Amino acid sequence: KGGVPRGGRIYSTGVGQQDHTIGWGHALTVAEKKAAGLSSGGGKNDSLSNAPFATIYGIKVTYHPDWEGISNSEAQTILEGDWKKFTRLVNKEGFALTQYEFDSLVHFIYNVGSVPSSIRLLINDGEYDKVPAKMMEYNCAGGRCGNRGLINRRSREILVWNGEYPN
Repeated sequence: KGGVPRGGRIYSTGVGQQDHTIGWGHALTVAEKKAAGLSSGGGKNDSLSNAPFATIYGIKVTYHPDWEGISNSEAQTILEGDWKKFTRLVNKEGFALTQYEFDSLVHFIYNVGSVPSSIRLLINDGEYDKVPAKMMEYNCAGGRCGNRGLINRRSREILVWNGEYPN
């Protein structure tokens, strides 16, 4: 299931190269940004930098007020496509994981973009018990660590890693 429905508009967190998202967290590709009339890099030079903002999961996001956006159905289709992509990435690693560890890792890399080398090493060395603490280190946004929204997200991923699926 997705995250926070965002009215189908493009949001910019102003964080890194994947700062524009749509639907339930889909990071826009360079081609998608170009098609939407956005700069490929985002950030302060972007046309969205002076747009109204909202706070979602503790991150200040701006939105493009003139764009119609996408439907929930389209957002769901994008989410399913992204989920397949990240499932393939985890499968490609060849990790020996339980179903709940697999699900947790797919969700985690959906949010961070790839399997971090530090987590890859822990899994390959059989140090599964150390993975949750390493996942929790990924709680920074906009140059600030301790982001409450990301801590909550990591906590849910860790619950799944440990075999408990939250509601």
